Amino acid sequence: MINFAEIFVMLTEFNKFVKHHAMFEKHHSLLLALSGGKDSICLFYLLLQSGYSFSVAHCNFQLRGKESDEDQAFVEALAKTHGIKCYVQKFNTSEQMVLLKLSLQETARKLRYDWFRDLINQHGYAKLITAHHLTDNTETFFINLLRNTGISGLHGIPFNSELLVRPLMFADQHQIEAYIKLQEIQFREDKSNQEDNYLRNKIRHHLNPVLETIQPNIHQTVFQVSQNLSSFEKLSQELMLKEWQKISNLKNDVIEINKVELMKLNNATTFLFYMCRNYGFNHEQIEQFLNNELQYGKTILSNTHQMEVQRENIHLFAIKSTVKVDLILEELISELNIQDKTILFELLKQKPEDLKTKNCLLLDYEKIKYPICIRNWQPGDKIKPFGMKGHKKISDILIDKKLNSTEKHDVLVMINQDGKLFAMQPMLISDDFKITDKTTQILSIQVK
Repeated sequence: MINFAEIFVMLTEFNKFVKHHAMFEKHHSLLLALSGGKDSICLFYLLLQSGYSFSVAHCNFQLRGKESDEDQAFVEALAKTHGIKCYVQKFNTSEQMVLLKLSLQETARKLRYDWFRDLINQHGYAKLITAHHLTDNTETFFINLLRNTGISGLHGIPFNSELLVRPLMFADQHQIEAYIKLQEIQFREDKSNQEDNYLRNKIRHHLNPVLETIQPNIHQTVFQVSQNLSSFEKLSQELMLKEWQKISNLKNDVIEINKVELMKLNNATTFLFYMCRNYGFNHEQIEQFLNNELQYGKTILSNTHQMEVQRENIHLFAIKSTVKVDLILEELISELNIQDKTILFELLKQKPEDLKTKNCLLLDYEKIKYPICIRNWQPGDKIKPFGMKGHKKISDILIDKKLNSTEKHDVLVMINQDGKLFAMQPMLISDDFKITDKTTQILSIQVK
């Protein structure tokens, strides 16, 4: 006999949760991701019995052969029975996994959410609804805990964003199963859920039962803990941002961080990690960077950014994608375009009145022998600076000029036929190629 009282309680809790978190309204047009499993089927009937207007979208990933097609047929028949619009999309998931170079789970996730997004844009649905619930949240919490993802990973599953909502996040797996059983609702069972191939399944099959024995309300407890952690992190981020604004500033696409003020902070390592983690740095890198003396030139790299110690500040900036330059000029030319800059070459018979023209080098042309090479500077390169008798490393000159790494990337060197470096563009010439009283032709090299 159907227990209408228990069904009513589930419906009441569902609508209470939706209303409390302002997820959606009765007049909204909703899109439900419907796999055919018990979770999404439970949500299908909760929406139906509550009088919401919704359509369903089913993904056939074609990973389980006949079973995948049977899932699709089940969803289509269910939607037709209740007069619900149904969208179906078949994916060649195995092929896409190779093309995208992602894991199977990551590939399936990308494919389905990209498709859901297209449906929403095309048909104007107010919200996308998925059937994640409290037990899923507990599993995600422990997966991230075991993977040491930090506080952000312990937020659990977000359940109420601008576009995506998860209105089953008030119920655990047992409540869902009871609701389905009470009404003798049919659903599809994915046999892969019974396997222990994935960490989530191992937690579901082995850890959850133990936790539920110790604490019957464990899933509600973990949900509350994850929400508390999320609130705490938001507050701490606000406070850290205020401190960050005191000790750092943005200058020419470089974030300058005051070394002295940073090291005054309690647990500067954790502070700097949280402020810079979005730039790809991990906690271990930051710890090693700060634990030893912050010597001038000390550098750490992420995939996208670089952090470098300067005299008074630490500089943080995006790694510039440098165009490799390695050109051979067989003869004098008038113009050369490199690295979004134009280099102008001009022969002069007398010195210009203004010898300090910006980004302009003047050399004795008769001392230059072709072919010459123009390339990016390299470690070990040396030049005899104007007015000096000995040679000096290019790297040391760049440090003296207080260039950051982004600016250093743009520096080119020019090398004579005999291998002598005669110019460091755009700021320095070799003393061996300077203009003298005997110079009859002057080569002007100017960068614009």
